[in-house]
Amino acid sequence: MWNHTKITDLLGIDYPIMQGPFGGNLSSVELTATVSNAGGLGGYGAYTMSPQEIFEVDKQIKAATNKPYNIIFGFQIMIFRKVV
Repeated sequence: MWNHTKITDLLGIDYPIMQGPFGGNLSSVELTATVSNAGGLGGYGAYTMSPQEIFEVDKQIKAATNKPYNIIFGFQIMIFRKVV
């Protein structure tokens, strides 16, 4: 089937669909759980949250789905230019 890929096997999901997490407190437990429950990989953007807030959100997502999901902590990319 079209939806059976290496990534679906690796992540334990039904469809090769991954929700891009929203940063800046725009993610929601409901959207993350809905995507996961529909067979994709739900994502929650948590890079602006405290460790305690992340822990609480994780508990809420676990209560809403038993499917795989991800919580993104974010990262920064620094670009250095040589000034001549």
